Amino acid sequence: MISLILMVPTLVAQKNVIQLDSDLHHLRTTDTREWSEFPPNADQEELQIQFSAEKNQTEFTLQVRQLNVKQNWQIDLNNSHLSNLHLNENDLTVYFPIPAGTLKNGENELVIHQANRVPDDILVGNINIYQQPLSRTLNAGSIRIDVNDEDSERLIPSRITIVSNTNSLQTVGASSNNTLAVRPGVIYTGNGTATFRLPAGNYTIYAGRGMEYGLDSTKVSITENNQSFHKTLSIRREIDTKGYISSDTHIHTLTHSGHGDATADERMLTIAGEGIELAIATEHNQHVDYSGVASNLRMTDYFTTVTGNEVTTPVGHFNVFPIEKGATPPESQIEDWNSLFTDIYDTPDVSVVILNHGRDNHGGFTPLNQEHFNALTGNFREGLYPQFNAMEVVNSGAHQSDMMQLFRDWFSMTNRGYHVTPVGSSDAHDVNRYIVGQARTFIQYPDEDPSSINIEEITEKIVQGNISVGMGLFTEITVNGAYGPGNLAPVNDSINVHVKVQGPDWVDANVIELYRNGEIVRSEKIDSNNLAGTKWEGSWTLENYEHDSFLVAIARGPGIKSAYWPIARPYQPDTIDWNPSVIGATGAVWLDEDGNGEKNSAYDYAKDLVELSEGSLEILVEKLGRFDQAVTIQAAGIFFDNQPEVLPLPDNMVHLVQSSPDHVRKGFEKYFAYLDQIGRM
Repeated sequence: MISLILMVPTLVAQKNVIQLDSDLHHLRTTDTREWSEFPPNADQEELQIQFSAEKNQTEFTLQVRQLNVKQNWQIDLNNSHLSNLHLNENDLTVYFPIPAGTLKNGENELVIHQANRVPDDILVGNINIYQQPLSRTLNAGSIRIDVNDEDSERLIPSRITIVSNTNSLQTVGASSNNTLAVRPGVIYTGNGTATFRLPAGNYTIYAGRGMEYGLDSTKVSITENNQSFHKTLSIRREIDTKGYISSDTHIHTLTHSGHGDATADERMLTIAGEGIELAIATEHNQHVDYSGVASNLRMTDYFTTVTGNEVTTPVGHFNVFPIEKGATPPESQIEDWNSLFTDIYDTPDVSVVILNHGRDNHGGFTPLNQEHFNALTGNFREGLYPQFNAMEVVNSGAHQSDMMQLFRDWFSMTNRGYHVTPVGSSDAHDVNRYIVGQARTFIQYPDEDPSSINIEEITEKIVQGNISVGMGLFTEITVNGAYGPGNLAPVNDSINVHVKVQGPDWVDANVIELYRNGEIVRSEKIDSNNLAGTKWEGSWTLENYEHDSFLVAIARGPGIKSAYWPIARPYQPDTIDWNPSVIGATGAVWLDEDGNGEKNSAYDYAKDLVELSEGSLEILVEKLGRFDQAVTIQAAGIFFDNQPEVLPLPDNMVHLVQSSPDHVRKGFEKYFAYLDQIGRM
């Protein structure tokens, strides 16, 4: 064990503070670097501080600053376990009570060390001991913050963020109650008012209400005891989402799921404080109704609750809703999809079944890894027939290292012929480690009264795909002036696509892309200059195909790292590099280009073409000239699954493919590259 040992000389406490360490130290217990932004080698594996003090006759307080703590790190004082650092990757300034008699006369030792040797790059330091109880340490000044809706001039549920002069989330003197949910540096207020206390220091206080609202802020300087401040902050809606309601389809509580830290009461306050209008309860393997708790806390004016269940099984996690009151939960130990989906859909009232975090490994099973799923063709292995009708493309509590990966998976499933609605969700179990509603699903529905949303109508909208997915950005698409996500647009002479990207002034957008059958067909840079509201708006004209296709618009921008709305790191990263993004994506608009009134997939056309080719690659390549790359990829998958002995191709067939039209050649090349990647060439 290699330790960083700091020898602190005997100190004369000034203003009742013993300063143990003014620096931040990089700790890690393994040779494996967790994130590339940290140096290859940590300072040490643990931090030891030796200092002189006198025995404390009363409770004292330990202050620590911590960053990027994902694993369990313990704090020991004089060989006794004092506490653990908070499991939270954010930059926090936190406090721990030191019981009377813990310090001793003479030499003392503080040690911060990891409980298990798991890769975890952390920063820790700025350590002080206050020679007074915790309640007094946090009690120098009193702050009251009122948060008004600028338009209505009424108090509004909101998130209040308090940061120190080092931009660290500052622990406050307040506790959660029936109007406040409190964590270090963050207070959610259900009625728009929060009163709390702070130590002496300089602070910035922000007020916000999720991605649809702007921010306001104020600075406070506490220089002596018993100062008091009353500040009013005003925020306004900066994204026009008229005709949409915002939903989080994946919500947990400590009360029911047994992990995380948000009680059911706190969860209602965070839902209102982030501006979520449709809240789906998805506790693990149980049906939970949040409506009673919301009513007790007088939150029902702000959102409608839906009883759901995260059916947590050995073969994947699926959010299912709505659920009839008193219904028996689906069996959670089923190990084959056919039986599982039968049981799920047999649950009374269930109409929405969402594949959650499809590329995460739980219990050794990853639904969308190459063992089960062909990421290029969207085909599942035999025995795994996907009967879910929605999937998470953004889960802000379980990001992918490549934030477009799940979108590509959805594109390939759609090309395969599976009609699956993309959704955004938070998977939040906590008050502030992950933010409820940070990724959300916008559903086309009248939004005048969020307290009385018709559950049957709204779930039908989800199944039909009348949605947009947002995490910081809100993107809308209209085809030929009338058709949006989930619609089948008739196509005559031209295809006009209108796209609008919105966001608050604290979010930037830098690119908008239009995808057709999963391939980028238009792209433009955005210079939004932190504009509030519309970041970009424009139209494109597309050429007609002879076959149906689907359109999706996706806007992106740099991720938010600021304490008032930080985007979390990937849950199960596959690289040490992390480049967060904000995202706004539309659902799919279908183009009825063959005029048959149906949504025909690339697979539908490919299947017919392979059949007509009668086993001849030459005939197939010739026929594919009239179709796009997505149809080519599907045709290649069908053809070579039927004739695997043809691979690798002889030289004359290689020449045939290489001399074909660009979209055909690229489709085959992508297919062969994928086979090579998974070791089948």
